[in-house]
Amino acid sequence: MKQEKSWFSRSKKCSDDAFEMKKNVSEMQTWMRNLEQQVSSVGARLGAVENRLSHAANTNLYESKDDESVMYSTSSVETVHASINTQVRSLEKQMQSLTQSFSKINHQVQRLDEFKKNSKKKESQLNNQIRPQSFIMKIGKKEIPLELTGIIGGLVTFIVAGLVVFNASNIVLNPWFLMGIGSLFITSSVLRTNKGNIFLKKMTGGLFSKSAESQIHHSDSPS
Repeated sequence: MKQEKSWFSRSKKCSDDAFEMKKNVSEMQTWMRNLEQQVSSVGARLGAVENRLSHAANTNLYESKDDESVMYSTSSVETVHASINTQVRSLEKQMQSLTQSFSKINHQVQRLDEFKKNSKKKESQLNNQIRPQSFIMKIGKKEIPLELTGIIGGLVTFIVAGLVVFNASNIVLNPWFLMGIGSLFITSSVLRTNKGNIFLKKMTGGLFSKSAESQIHHSDSPS
């Protein structure tokens, strides 16, 4: 029971961690998309600034004879260009760092998902071991659960009642009769275990398949 509780608590904790991790990943993806939009916007602004400044520089070159104004415009363009390039490189480094972090988080999420699946599998195995086994008889598409201990107990009760009615109490008090009843109950308890249930299903499945084949051969034979 302690092992089962520990598996339950670990699986619940891992599922909560996976949910929180996926939430953080989605938020990081949104932030990265916004960052990419900002980078593209900065690039577009840089192109527009370069076009305007180059146009102004060309105009000043052709229309103005003041060399100092041309030099000032050129230096302004270079300064703005260098500043924007620095910002773009910084944003690219941040994006690379975020991409690496995102890949690590994805790897951790995959590991958590695998651990969650394994925990659910082991949890179902523990539940199957703890849950009492019962034989299920299939008739067509219907499944009928059979409780062997209850069926055997009811049959023994009817047999004992019939013997008492017919004044055969000496048979009821016979040690061999009581030993046979005890053997029946022990056998039914053994058949309720995992291996016993599998063995019983194989035996009954083989009998049902053989009876079905015999009915098919009988129906195919000429009358």
